[in-house]
Amino acid sequence: MGASKREATGSADKCKTCQIVIWLGRVIGPYADDRGTLTASQAGFRMSNRNVRCPDFGFTRSDRFPNGEVPDGFVEFAPDLAVEIIALSEEPADMGRKVAEYFASRARHVWHMFPETQTIRVFRSPSDAVTHQPDDTLDLDDLLPGFRSWVAGLFGPQRNKA
Repeated sequence: MGASKREATGSADKCKTCQIVIWLGRVIGPYADDRGTLTASQAGFRMSNRNVRCPDFGFTRSDRFPNGEVPDGFVEFAPDLAVEIIALSEEPADMGRKVAEYFASRARHVWHMFPETQTIRVFRSPSDAVTHQPDDTLDLDDLLPGFRSWVAGLFGPQRNKA
């Protein structure tokens, strides 16, 4: 019976993650359309240490791709924005490793989204992180000019007031 409970919990986490990823695409998409490519967890990014990471959501500027087009296979660098939606089962050490790998591979922003608290920890480097609360406003002006949202509004439409 314990295995079934774990399976059900994992499925619920995945469903919640998918809903958030789709919502992020809707909210961030209009600012990204002419600037780059949005990706979901099926996209693989090869880090500088040769590990492959698949952030739950990402944005990469077009000018980083050869000829401005997404290549077949793995992308050979981190996205400009890498978003990880953190489940309760995630290991803090693994989360820290991913952040370090993203920045070593030229990410500009890494977000850790915590659905349980509707908070987002924004990293601008592996050692520079700020946790934003549900009522805070978050922007990406240095990457996607004009993008600004209420933090809780990034978790889904039921809470969006920005």
